[in-house]
Parts: sequence; C-alpha cells; structure tokens
Amino acid sequence: SFNQLEQIAQQQQGESIFMGRWLALANSIQWQIEAGLDWNWAQLESDVTLKNSLKASWKPGADYQNNAFLQVPRYFANISATRNFGPLMVRARLGTSYRPIRFKTFELPSLTPRLWAVEPRLDLRYTLSEHAILSSYYRLQQELPDLIDMHPNYIFSEYQLTSRGLPNLAFILGHQAGMHYRYNHRLRQFSWNIGGNVAQNKNQFGTQYQINPFITVQDKFRPVSQESYSVTGGADRYLHNIRSRFEIGFAANFTQETAKLNSENFSNLNQKLYSINLGYGTAFDTWVNVVLSSRTAQIVGRNSSGGSAARSTNWFSTAQISVRPNKVFDLKAYVHQVANRTGSNPLNLVYASDCVAYLRLKKLRSTVEFSAINIFGSQQYNQVFADAFSQTIARVTAVQRFFLLSWEMSF
Repeated sequence: SFNQLEQIAQQQQGESIFMGRWLALANSIQWQIEAGLDWNWAQLESDVTLKNSLKASWKPGADYQNNAFLQVPRYFANISATRNFGPLMVRARLGTSYRPIRFKTFELPSLTPRLWAVEPRLDLRYTLSEHAILSSYYRLQQELPDLIDMHPNYIFSEYQLTSRGLPNLAFILGHQAGMHYRYNHRLRQFSWNIGGNVAQNKNQFGTQYQINPFITVQDKFRPVSQESYSVTGGADRYLHNIRSRFEIGFAANFTQETAKLNSENFSNLNQKLYSINLGYGTAFDTWVNVVLSSRTAQIVGRNSSGGSAARSTNWFSTAQISVRPNKVFDLKAYVHQVANRTGSNPLNLVYASDCVAYLRLKKLRSTVEFSAINIFGSQQYNQVFADAFSQTIARVTAVQRFFLLSWEMSF
C-alpha cells in the first residue's frame, strides 16, 4: 500500500580545465590545434521514504540508498582547418578524447572503464551580401550522460522498489545538423536571424530488474532512440531617440522518443516546447545600462500508450543593471528568477541576486574580479516538471551564498 515516494537527493559537481592552443596560417589555410585536460567529477547522495494515503511512512534499509562518486578526466586533442573560397568558408574539425573513468559506490566495487571518442564536425558559411550570411553544420557527438542519469535514485512503481545495479558506462551517439540565416545591418543597428536544427541520439543504457517471474521493472535511463527538430528566430532593434534596444525571439522544439517504459514493449513519447523571449536594454554607449528580459515557455507532452497530455506553462524573468563610470571600473548587479510554479503568482516565486565588480589595472595588464553569488541566501522552493514521461513536483534548495575573488593577467 506504500505507493508514494519521497526522495532527498544532493548532487555535487566540479570541473577544471587546462588547455593549450596553437594557431598557424599556411597555403591560405588557417590551422588550429588544441590539446589539454578537462577534469570532471560528480557525487550523488540520496535517501528515500515510502508513504501511503494515510500518511504512514516506511523507510527502507541502506541497500536503497545511493552514494555514487564519478571521476571523468578527459584528455582531448582537436585540429581544425579553415579555407575561404571567395564568399564560401569551409571549416573541417576532428576532435579526439580519452576518458579513464572511475565510478564507485559503497555497495559496488570500483569501475574503471576507458573510453575513446572521435567527433568530426563540418561547417559551411556563405556570405550572401554585406549584411547577410547563410551557415550550416554537421556534427557527430559522443558524450557521456550525467551522473544523475546514469545512476538515478530509484526505480519506483506501484509494485516494487528496487535499488540500482551497475550502470553501463558508454557513449550516447548523436548526429546533429543545422542551417541558419543571419542578417545584421550595423549602421542601422538592426538584425534578425532564423534557423533550424535536427538531432538524433541513441543509446543502450537500459538495465532490466526481474522482481519476480511476472514483473519486470525498467531502469530510468532506458534504451531510447530520440529525434528532435527545432526552429529558432529573433530580432533586435536599436532606437536612437531613446538610446534603447528591444529584442524579441521565438523557439519551437519537437521531440519524439521511442523508448521502453516499465514494460517489455516500446512506446512513442512526444513532447513539444514553445517559448517567446522579450528583452529591453539601454544603449551600451552610456555609463548606466539596464537590461530587462522575460521568457514564457509551454511544454506539452503525450505518451502514445494512452493518457492525457501533460502541460506546463512557465515564466522566467531577469533584471540587470550595469554601471561603468570609466574604463577602469564597472559593476553589474542582477536579479533572476530561480523557481517557477505553474499558475502561481510571480510575486510568490523565488529570486536570486548576484553582483560582479571589475577593476582593471592598466600597468599590470590585469583584471581583478569580485563576485557575490546569491546575496539573498539559501532558499527552498517547489519546482514543477511536466514532460512526456511524468509530472513531478520537486522541493529544491537554492545554492548558498558565496563570494569569489579572482585575478587575471595578460602577457
């Protein structure tokens, strides 16, 4: 009778990168070579409690908890060549990477797979006129899923709760292509763009758990073949009289997945996302700038196996003010929305306030930066997620406030 799941999860992650780049020009070809180390790590801790309609609770033992740790040092090398043939620009890029991964939990032995990846990319750009450019690209992508996707908290259904097994660490193979048209008239300070993208991804991360001879539960990160199509566009216009810039943008994304849910059969999952962006900003040639932006998005999801469509309408907003009295010092402060609930009053939502100050030292060719992140402090809020697979309400704690002092020098 315990058919309500309450789970608490904490995910920590970090990244550091060290890279060298070499540029050269030979025989009208621009060469670029990059090599370095991109170090990623993530840790997931979670706990679970089961409840029923009478609010009685039951807590499983340690076997149903997670304490997963993932280290992904990524050694990479990329080479690209760019050549212009009149108005046509061609860029070919070949990227390689090596990941000696280490995955460890308290209930499983350490896993250390080593994965090679090769990712080619081709870009074409054709200059139609002084103001118009047509560009296209193709990319083969091989990426690992996030830790929370590879080792999510639990499988839960109305039948059984079962702990995780060993994840299958392998690449998600994806093909991406797109075409975009951009128009930018700098003298009139008017620009607009429109484009489309298509992507196809497929993986084999599914792991089935046999509870009894009649019930099989499927891993959350299921075998899936995904196709997505998107159309994006936008325009911005600068008005001299009021020294202001207005922007408008739109986006539409259509996603279809063929996946296994909690059964042996594949199901078609469809999701549509529509969004509209509006923005206002003062001119960059004044010493005080104000930027206001808002975005409205609607998600509609449907499962071909039946049931009504899941809908979610979200609204997000950001306000930013910049002060730059001279070329030595400038300050940016902004408030942004970090939580949204369907149909709720925006005044009841959770906001965060950040501040960044820069001090430029000309003689030392240096920049000192001071950042204050989330001045409002830690706040808890409810976040609604509605997609083609589930409708979930998560209680999330916003990041604690912290301060960062950095120094950058140019040689």
